[in-house]
Amino acid sequence: MPRPTIGADCKDFVKGWNEIENDCRRRLLNKTIQHVEDIINDCNRKIQSVFDSVDNNKRLEIEMLVDEKLKPVLKKS
Repeated sequence: MPRPTIGADCKDFVKGWNEIENDCRRRLLNKTIQHVEDIINDCNRKIQSVFDSVDNNKRLEIEMLVDEKLKPVLKKS
């Protein structure tokens, strides 16, 4: 844990300082996760929009191509 420069010799101050720091880290992480979720949801809406506009027969062909392109990416993750 990082220690504050001022008050580093006071255990209660350091404990409170670290609690505030941990709370901020959690809040930033939650904000980041929410932002990424929003981006993913937006992408899903766009994909669904395109998906709905494609003919069923063509859709199967496209899905097979996408699956092939995704295989190497999924193996790496």
